[in-house]
Amino acid sequence: MRIALSHDQPRTYEPHRLSGSIVVNIAFGLRVKETNDPILEIAQVANDYMLQGAVPGAFLVDALPFLKYIPDWFPGAGFQKYGAIGKEAGNRLRDIPFDNGKAAIVSLPCRSPRADPY
Repeated sequence: MRIALSHDQPRTYEPHRLSGSIVVNIAFGLRVKETNDPILEIAQVANDYMLQGAVPGAFLVDALPFLKYIPDWFPGAGFQKYGAIGKEAGNRLRDIPFDNGKAAIVSLPCRSPRADPY
């Protein structure tokens, strides 16, 4: 909401950025930077690869499924490199926010329930 209610630039926020920051905050307990947040940038890259790969007929392998077995160095197998980059982006989207959230939780001070004076 900070992004949406910014007084210096009203109505110039990006809705996907706002929704992304809400999801990251709820799911992982992390605060999103107002500009150039690495988690939202990773999400944008992964989303771009997923959207391009999900277009029916975008790659020849959609029409000829046996092409998924050809080596990635073979001419015309650029879809395999594209898929590998997209998979890596998806893995980073899965792992980095989780690891950052886990590190934030571990760094919190912990009190023993037995230390309670009551």
